Amino acid sequence: MRRIRRLFLLAILIIVGAVGSRYWFQRAEQIAAAPPPPVSLPLNTQAQSRDWIYNYSVDQRPVVEVRARDMRHVREPDVLQLDHVQLRLFRKDGKQYDHVKSASAVFDRPAGALVSEGDVEITLGVPVEGAQPGRARLLTIRSSGIRFEEKTGKASTDKPASFRFDRGEGSSRGAEYDPATRALVMRSQVKLRWGANGDARAMDVEAGELTYHESESKIFLRRGARLRRGAMTLESTDAVVTLEDGEIRLVEARQASGADAQPGRRVSYGAENLVLTFAAKGAVEKISGEGKARLSAVSSASTTSMEAGRLDMEFETASDDSLLRRAVANGAARLDSTPAARSGSVAPPAKVLRSEVLELIMRPGGEELDRIDTHAAGTLEFVPSHPSQQKRVVEGERMKIQYARDNRLESFRTVNCRTRTENPPLAGSKPAPPSLTSSRDLMAEFDPRTGEISRLTQWGDFRYQEGDRRATSESAVLDSARGLVHLEKAARVSDPAGSIAADRIVLDRQSGDYTADGRVSSTRVPDRKGASTAMLSREEPMQATSARMVSTEQNRRIVYEGDAVVWQGANRLQADKIEIDRTRQVVRADGRVFSQFMDRRSTGTGKKPAQFITVRSPGLVYEEKSRVAHYNGGVVMRRGPLEVRGREIHAWLKEAKDNSDSSLERAVAEGEVRIVQVERGRSRRSASEHAEYFAADERVVLSGGQPVFEDSVKGTTRAPRQLTWFANNDRLLVEGTETQPAVSKIIK
Repeated sequence: MRRIRRLFLLAILIIVGAVGSRYWFQRAEQIAAAPPPPVSLPLNTQAQSRDWIYNYSVDQRPVVEVRARDMRHVREPDVLQLDHVQLRLFRKDGKQYDHVKSASAVFDRPAGALVSEGDVEITLGVPVEGAQPGRARLLTIRSSGIRFEEKTGKASTDKPASFRFDRGEGSSRGAEYDPATRALVMRSQVKLRWGANGDARAMDVEAGELTYHESESKIFLRRGARLRRGAMTLESTDAVVTLEDGEIRLVEARQASGADAQPGRRVSYGAENLVLTFAAKGAVEKISGEGKARLSAVSSASTTSMEAGRLDMEFETASDDSLLRRAVANGAARLDSTPAARSGSVAPPAKVLRSEVLELIMRPGGEELDRIDTHAAGTLEFVPSHPSQQKRVVEGERMKIQYARDNRLESFRTVNCRTRTENPPLAGSKPAPPSLTSSRDLMAEFDPRTGEISRLTQWGDFRYQEGDRRATSESAVLDSARGLVHLEKAARVSDPAGSIAADRIVLDRQSGDYTADGRVSSTRVPDRKGASTAMLSREEPMQATSARMVSTEQNRRIVYEGDAVVWQGANRLQADKIEIDRTRQVVRADGRVFSQFMDRRSTGTGKKPAQFITVRSPGLVYEEKSRVAHYNGGVVMRRGPLEVRGREIHAWLKEAKDNSDSSLERAVAEGEVRIVQVERGRSRRSASEHAEYFAADERVVLSGGQPVFEDSVKGTTRAPRQLTWFANNDRLLVEGTETQPAVSKIIK
């Protein structure tokens, strides 16, 4: 038993030894196979990690994912120091994210912000795996010192930043990007080139601040903006750029001014609010300005400017250039056009056109004007560029100005119009009064060399006024080259001295002369200078009718032709042609002359019934100074029952202030004189070569050619030398000679 017990104990010891050795052997193996113990964490380090990942979600929607190759969690301050960082900022639709890469960054856990002091590259609009690519146009941002907010994903920096788009690139100092709204803010010193390098259609943008809303495809420029595309520039305080498929299609600018300079021309424009619309190729196709809108086009031929409350411009975009095609101005619109002077000539007058609505049409090529229309009442002013030119203002309801080559005026048309022309003073005289006209229609044609009006036509109730002179007609034509005004149909001209009406009247504006044709009728008031005679009264108006009338020497010389009739009261002169020369105080009449003037006969107690002295002859010359009327060519003069015939008759007329019996003082008849008096059944006839009639005592003196006197009651008397007959008392004085005594035949 005892031996068995010792064997049992030995077996136990052997087993324990075997187990123990096995344990120590295995433990040694485990110790040998165990990894080395971790290195102790540096001071102020709470944790470290490699290939670190951080996610932040809201309602199971990922917002931020941060990956870093190395992460160190610092206790104080509570930040994560990250190396080789990649940051995903997810968009709300979950289909895209913005990818951020940085060599190193610090994640401020309490503030929820990631800050990278080194270089950062942000790529926007990266599709999530399995999602369709978006239409994001902003691609890459590079900067440093960028701060990312954990909850919003906003990225911001105050350091210089550069941007690369699929359509361009840019830079700024300071930037901020919000992935939630997809808005990029460039804070200052913004420079942006929208378009590929080397592309002539690329747009260069500069601004004090820029905000790009990718979701709206809009770029907001603030604190001063400048856009340049080729020769086109635009400057404004603020502007909004609208994109379409990544191309600039619309620019809305405030307090803006722009220009487009091409060889041989320059177009500039501006307004408080300016809108530019771009074609698909990038050329400007339309510009609209509102609030003090203005447009200026300068070429070698002229300078043209427009201003209005609103201005709309349309451009040709067939090529890469934008060529002005049409402009419409609304609201207190004004257009100024100043032609350039040609070599060796005076510049044409400048034009100023005003209306509520103006439309300007350019010739193809955008360099020259084609026409200008007003769609409301307007005023066109011609401003002289030289003292020889006249200032003229035209007002009308609608106006159309047509241009020829080199921006030279070709024609002008308006309706319901009025004109005012400033006339230069004549040498040594006071300033001339302006010329005023009105009519329903007006058409002006211009000299292409001088730019002055060559022909001006007005029709429809034409009215004219120049000082005291007035004129009316159905139509009028101004021939500027000759200074003539043609009045047609129912023409009438008047001044304080009288008036004239005819089918047609032609006025010489320089001399004041005029010619009237067709049913001429004129009236002239008395000038009251000098004494009146039976032929010309200084107290009564002179009236006349004829087929034609010519007035010269400031209306001092007047010629009436064709059934001419001139009269003053009862006095009348009629002939084929009558000429009145007031300067020389001569009246001439030719062809079928008939003159009539009232004879003043009186008794001691009262006037007898009025009688007329009438004269018929082929010709008449009346001299006012001598008061002698010379009739020739076979004359017949009648005074009451007395008729005198002869080849010539010279009549001396009395002044009107002479209240004697007759207006006729005396008359002398020459050549084949025949005198007849028929009264109360009794006739008296006489004949001679020479006769003198004295109206005061009704004495007739016959001489020459053996005067003869026949009385139907008393018989016939012949006198070899002279025979004197008193018509008022039947006395007869006969003078003979010694060799030829008088012979009388008495009827019993």
